[in-house]
Amino acid sequence: MFAGIPYIQAENLLQHNFSNAIEPYGIVIFTFFGFSAFPLVVKILDDDKRYLKSTIITGTLICTLFFIAFTIV
Repeated sequence: MFAGIPYIQAENLLQHNFSNAIEPYGIVIFTFFGFSAFPLVVKILDDDKRYLKSTIITGTLICTLFFIAFTIV
């Protein structure tokens, strides 16, 4: 992910070209497809309820970071 930092272009962050708004949806669908794994995580962590909240938050943050990384570059 850090290897893409030199390819970040500031123009991409400043322009609002809505004709390209659909392009990142493939990444969004792919990264957030992991939400279907939450019932399995709940089943696995049944004895450790304290880890459930942090696991869900961490998984969501990882997906969000991938989405942001693919959108910026």
